[in-house]
Amino acid sequence: IPTSDVQTDKLLSFFGRMFYSYDHKYLLTATLRADGSSKFIGKNRCGYFPSAAFAWQASEERFIKNLNLFSNLKVRLSYGVAGNNRIDNYAYSSTFGASAYAVNGTSLSVALLPSRIANPDLKWESTYSENLGFDAGFFQDRVSLDLDLYRNVTKNLLLNAVIPGSSGYTTEFKNIGSTLNKGLEATLTTRNIE
Repeated sequence: IPTSDVQTDKLLSFFGRMFYSYDHKYLLTATLRADGSSKFIGKNRCGYFPSAAFAWQASEERFIKNLNLFSNLKVRLSYGVAGNNRIDNYAYSSTFGASAYAVNGTSLSVALLPSRIANPDLKWESTYSENLGFDAGFFQDRVSLDLDLYRNVTKNLLLNAVIPGSSGYTTEFKNIGSTLNKGLEATLTTRNIE
């Protein structure tokens, strides 16, 4: 059966970021990303993903300097949303595939049959991330310790879900469920050679 396939995939993004620093001790970053993807339609085509981060450079405080213990000390707090559109092109629409069948037991005829069920309600998968971080440096940063407490929640997971065969189809792209990923990361670094 002769076949052909042409697909297009388009993504339009806008990105804005703001930085603010007060007295080299208090740092604020705010970001907004807007994405439009051809993999979704209607009101679900665009996704908006904000994030914000705050850092306190505690080692610049006089009472920390007076301790003569830290060469660097920073506390970080951040929150952000990221989007995912990694699904097949046109997953929101019905598609057709070619199939051959015999006529009178001798000649083959080609027909177009539905091969995928439409889901115009598909939307962006979103991951919500929270992070509390702590950075400490000792002995002119020859020894450094980084701690990060994180929590990531992904919602509206994009999944090619199995559906009952009685529908005439075996799978359908859907937004289903959520996942949670959380933990503590610790990194200890030493510089032993200049």
